[in-house]
Amino acid sequence: MKRVVAGLGLIWVVYVLFTHFVLVPPGPGAPPQDILDYLHYNFNAISITTYWGIVVTILFFLFGSCLVTVVRGSDEIDNRMLTAVATGSLLAYVILSLASQAILLSISYYLPEAQSPLLVLAGYQVYWAIDPAVIALLTLAVFMGGVSLIGIRNHTLIRPLSWSGLGLAALTTLSTLFILWGPLSALISIVEILVPLWFAATAISLMIDLPKPVRMTPEAVVDGEESHAEEPVPES
Repeated sequence: MKRVVAGLGLIWVVYVLFTHFVLVPPGPGAPPQDILDYLHYNFNAISITTYWGIVVTILFFLFGSCLVTVVRGSDEIDNRMLTAVATGSLLAYVILSLASQAILLSISYYLPEAQSPLLVLAGYQVYWAIDPAVIALLTLAVFMGGVSLIGIRNHTLIRPLSWSGLGLAALTTLSTLFILWGPLSALISIVEILVPLWFAATAISLMIDLPKPVRMTPEAVVDGEESHAEEPVPES
């Protein structure tokens, strides 16, 4: 199970980092001409990565369900929960993807003819507001925080990963909610790199079985010394 987690997670991380470094869109509030140039030269690549994103979303749900199963210390995946979450999230992703593609198409082919930079900027702001990648980041923040809390409670993750996961989840949520506000919008480019790297580190740590902190229960200590249960004597 742990090797499956690592394999699925690393494939997902490679895809996310590849699309992040190959396609770097202008941020919110960029000059209209920069937006039009970006869409003109990269429209086909944007469309392909959007549709591939649907496949990668399914891959992430498999990775996520395996990761939660391992962190919880269980050997069975809750298929009903996985089906419900995957169906709802995938449907939302597809709808947002089609809507964002329609907005990009309008910006690329129809708005320039109107010679209105304000319309281009307004359309691009709406695109950023419903961008599936941004919504996915918010979902990842919630998932990352949940995995970190389970890891802290069950001692199935090393402490640096657990606490850094909580901090990164908070930073991701903050930068995503305020992505259209200048001072915090710059954080999104940093978060988009750190989040997949955290998942990669988590998957690798589970695969190679790094030592986890051991929780001592009250029954394990008697008068400051470890208690040793007497071994049963076999009957003759």
